Formats: sequence, C-alpha cells, structure tokens
Amino acid sequence: MANSAAMALSLVRSRAFDLVLLDVVMPGMDGPALLRALRKHPCAQAIPVAFLTAQTQARDVTHLLELGAIGVLKKPFNPATFANEVRALLAKIPVPA
Repeated sequence: MANSAAMALSLVRSRAFDLVLLDVVMPGMDGPALLRALRKHPCAQAIPVAFLTAQTQARDVTHLLELGAIGVLKKPFNPATFANEVRALLAKIPVPA
C-alpha cells in the first residue's frame, strides 16, 4: 500500500506486482496522472492497473478504460465480494507466453 503517488512509483520500481489498484482522487497527483506516470517507466509499463472509485458514471469509467485501466471497481465496495471482483480483474490479464 502506498499513501502517495511518489511512494507508489517507488514501490513499482522495487518489486513486481500482479495488479495496481488506484483511487481516482488522491492528494498531489490523481490516479489518472499516476497511471500516465507509471506507463512512462519501463519497469511499470506492463503492470495492469485498475481503479477503485466512487466516480462510476459511464463517461468516467470510459475515460479510465481509455487511459489503459483494465477495470473499475466501485466505492464503497462490499468487503464480502471485493476479493472476487479483484480476481475477475486478474482473470482479464493476458498470460505471457
């Protein structure tokens, strides 16, 4: 878990991740800007990114998907179903040959 965009960028440079979950609204750098920053770093370009947000109107979701997110999870989320929702996102990720 990272509490800032700078920390998130540092973490993805230091270890491998199967998925990054970003909030849209964050202090300093918002989630879409952080996704763009991640895509500029070779070590983070291939990490799948999904958003966890309350901004789930169709145009908001479309915008996030156009930025390269693999999915959008709605806040507030149901703790009983959250793990399955994340697994569904992970299932969308192509397995490298």
